[in-house]
Amino acid sequence: MLLLASFPGTDVLAQDQAALEDSAAPVNWALAPVLGTGWYTLGDGRDAFIIYAPYTQTLRETDFSGRGLEAAGWSINWAGSLGLFELDLDPGIINPDNFGTFSFTPGIEAEIPLSERWALRPYLHFGRGVSIGDGPEAWIYYGGVKGRYWLDADQRWSFLVGAGYAGFDPQGAPSGGLWNLFTGGEYAHPLPRPGGEPLDLYVQAGYRAIDDTADFGLRGGESTLKAVGDTVELGLAIGRPGGEFRWGFLAVERLGLVWNFEPGGDFTSITLEFSSWFHQ
Repeated sequence: MLLLASFPGTDVLAQDQAALEDSAAPVNWALAPVLGTGWYTLGDGRDAFIIYAPYTQTLRETDFSGRGLEAAGWSINWAGSLGLFELDLDPGIINPDNFGTFSFTPGIEAEIPLSERWALRPYLHFGRGVSIGDGPEAWIYYGGVKGRYWLDADQRWSFLVGAGYAGFDPQGAPSGGLWNLFTGGEYAHPLPRPGGEPLDLYVQAGYRAIDDTADFGLRGGESTLKAVGDTVELGLAIGRPGGEFRWGFLAVERLGLVWNFEPGGDFTSITLEFSSWFHQ
């Protein structure tokens, strides 16, 4: 699911305003791979559409009857992303060549069962991002750990918590990064389907605390920077209990939409959800 600084969910560079104003080009495009597939806006006509296309290669299945690292499941996430931007076209602000970006950030992920109800999911990604055209390149890295605790024996209610860091080292510009903390919950409501395949409706809500503020590195009309603070997330999705939707080689855990917004701010996003927050 896409979230600001959720990893793989969403992060943008946090630096002090003076350093960003001295930067010759937008820098936060490099963190497109930690945004989910969807539409993002900062207001003032600054929008972005991100396509995030991960491919997960399972190395070992999780043994839910076991505990700890011996029972952990391991996978490689071959994550790629494409960013398309519609930004302020003032030549003094944005280089038109920076309207498109591509990033490839493979990573290693694990799912570690600690008890019948509690599980952890650490992850670590590293890769390269390029701005299509003559723009800069950047090394990108993000990692963290997510936790899920089932509040009931039927595994309908879950408590979610996570912490992560994302950063990058752009070519010819200062490097930067951002910490974030996430807490939220999810409920899976069974949908009545007499004679049909069972489906669940997933309802989720969460709050993301971002270290200081996150900034897209794009100047506004008076050379001010558009900062993004803490965000709230609300989402709805449908899925098959313990299963997935499959069309040929394409398989997804669920289908849904997530709305992220900054209370009292301009940032908002609508993203597509293809897996639970815990498995993103």
